[in-house]
Amino acid sequence: MLLTSAIALFVGCAQEVITPNAVFDFKSPEQQREFEKRALAGDIEAARRLADYYMFSNYDKKKALYWMRVAAKHGDKISKENIRTITQED
Repeated sequence: MLLTSAIALFVGCAQEVITPNAVFDFKSPEQQREFEKRALAGDIEAARRLADYYMFSNYDKKKALYWMRVAAKHGDKISKENIRTITQED
């Protein structure tokens, strides 16, 4: 019984494709637009979430920097440091 359960679990896991950076994806375009509205209204966490999405899932450094700048404009020190680090690398 235990072996059968373990095999079923293993087979079930093997069928699902795991993409490490998928954790940064939005569930829907509507959810992404909601985060954009919140970020532009001053929500630092929303701006950082968008920056992470563009940097690590969509691989668009230009858009990631845009959202980092939005967060930094609203006082996010981490985003300010990330901008400094990324722009020094270029």
